[in-house]
Amino acid sequence: MYRRRLKIVIVCIAVGMAALIGRAAQLQLFEHGRYVRDAQGKLVRMEVTTAPRGTIFDRAGNVLAEDRPSYDIAIIPLRACARGEEAEAANIDALAKAAGLAPDDIRRLIYGENGVTARLAGNIQRHLKWLEKREMLKLSDADAEAYIETVRACSSLSKARATIRARFGKRCLDTFDREASEPFVIIPNIDVPRRDAVVTATDENSGVKVVCTTTRYYPYGESACHVIGYMGHLSGPAYERKEASGYFAKGLDEIIGRGRYESLERANYFASQAFGVSGVEAAMEEAMRPATGAALKVATRGGDETLAARDSAPGKDITLTLDMRLQQAAEQALGQRKGAIVVMDVNTGEILALASWPRFDLNNVSEAVSADNEDHPLFSRATLGAYTPGSAFKVVEAVAAVHEIPGYETVTYPCHGSIMVGGEEKFCRNHSGSDAIDLHDALKRSCNIFFYHTASRLGGERLAEWTRRFGIGRRTGIEVGDSAGRIDEPTSAGEIWNTAIGQGTLGVTPLQMARVIGAIANGGRLVTPHLVLRPEMPHPAVDMGLRADRLKLVREGLLAVVNEPGGTAYKYTRMKGVQIAGKTGTAETGLPDENNAWFAGWAPYDNPQICVVVVIERTRGHGGEVAGPVAKQIFQAYFGIQESSESENEK
Repeated sequence: MYRRRLKIVIVCIAVGMAALIGRAAQLQLFEHGRYVRDAQGKLVRMEVTTAPRGTIFDRAGNVLAEDRPSYDIAIIPLRACARGEEAEAANIDALAKAAGLAPDDIRRLIYGENGVTARLAGNIQRHLKWLEKREMLKLSDADAEAYIETVRACSSLSKARATIRARFGKRCLDTFDREASEPFVIIPNIDVPRRDAVVTATDENSGVKVVCTTTRYYPYGESACHVIGYMGHLSGPAYERKEASGYFAKGLDEIIGRGRYESLERANYFASQAFGVSGVEAAMEEAMRPATGAALKVATRGGDETLAARDSAPGKDITLTLDMRLQQAAEQALGQRKGAIVVMDVNTGEILALASWPRFDLNNVSEAVSADNEDHPLFSRATLGAYTPGSAFKVVEAVAAVHEIPGYETVTYPCHGSIMVGGEEKFCRNHSGSDAIDLHDALKRSCNIFFYHTASRLGGERLAEWTRRFGIGRRTGIEVGDSAGRIDEPTSAGEIWNTAIGQGTLGVTPLQMARVIGAIANGGRLVTPHLVLRPEMPHPAVDMGLRADRLKLVREGLLAVVNEPGGTAYKYTRMKGVQIAGKTGTAETGLPDENNAWFAGWAPYDNPQICVVVVIERTRGHGGEVAGPVAKQIFQAYFGIQESSESENEK
């Protein structure tokens, strides 16, 4: 009885063992391929998403820059080869039909010289070097080259993967799978009908993916181009500094892991992204840049399972102080003359218009960047152009004099058209001459002789000190960056007299001149020019400590420039309905019969709202006749005043 039971137990054990061995043999010999494909399909992969960059608006809500959707067709190599060579070929045929291309065209995009396999091989090569540097994988040079060439020269991703597994082992297969799990764009910027056709003709297991991206669009083209700025790619050192600072990681590596983040970085994912290069696009880069999203997913027969994820987030929208109606009026008034215009709120420092010529089309920046153009259309003359201001600088000297020289309001000097300085004859535009010119007439007629004497009494030290008090010689604080200009303390009599009339080494940007004339208009507050409306961030104004009774003397002289007969802008800038005050300037350029023409003024005189600064380069006329009418057009646009040709010609 006992032996019989023992035999039964032995037989049961034998049968069980035979069943296990048989099942194992079945799995190993007959169903191996299916389970390998299942394992491949369940590989953890990463999906990276992004969101729109912040939109830029003007103060009236007009869109100045926005992201518009764009669709790319991409291939995920690991998925494309997961179901074998026949499925891979079938997917190519289906994609070609949906995309309206020949199958051979799709094959070239995948297997061609610059196709997916070539780019994948490059990424794997960088990955191998990264592993070797950390002593995590070491291949001989011959094996590494053969491995890379297997991927680069393949005509089937399925065959390439099988070859890698058989010849180079699991560690190399892992590097292939890691890099091949990322999407590679093969057809960029497809239209919506083709997008829909591709989505319908393929599924997520085919390895074909429609990637939604964005392109930056500027509705106004070249208008306000120097303010808005443009997008581009960071140079090597600039990118490396940002990457080393953790700028791109920012919590992303916590979701996908450091290894996958480094894989993205090696694949140039971040380096290939566009960044603000100039203007507001650059100044507000961190605020407008969207947060990158990512998800780790396991692909199964039942669909994707998400292991970890962080949603992408759109960048912050930015509203500018610009008034595009006034901006375009300024650009139209400037025309195609080299120069710049600044329109600023004298009380707040808000920039309402900032125009320069030449300009460039923000939707076609590459043409301006690549052009060998001596006009330098990318250069913002309004903020970066440091010009000699000519007689426009006399407003600084006048303010200094009324505060530093007692009884200056009663001082007069004779002017007979010229004066000798150190053996050199200096001229004045007031050729008719006068035995006694005071400050009022000197400003109105822009008398050089009067201001030569004034500068001599002030001296070079005080003249330079007051110039710096008005902000010349340092940057204004505007978001887009600007030139500091230049003021060297004049020492010799000749240098002092040159500075007195805005010549010599003095350099002033149109934006700095707007601060100068704005401070005279608003009672002595040096405002901070700014382009971004941020109520939460006040823009300080410096109280210059000017005396109202002293400043009134200068203001009245500037009113006369435009509104009294004999004023240098009387024939060109005077306007019915609104009183404009200002100063003209005609700055020598060193070229015969070519001057830089200036006008800097504000309106209304008694209740200042805006100032306008105009500079026109290399013109034959003087500041009043060239820059004055341009300023008048802008004042008319701002106040909504249209004058008939008859009233405009009234003298």
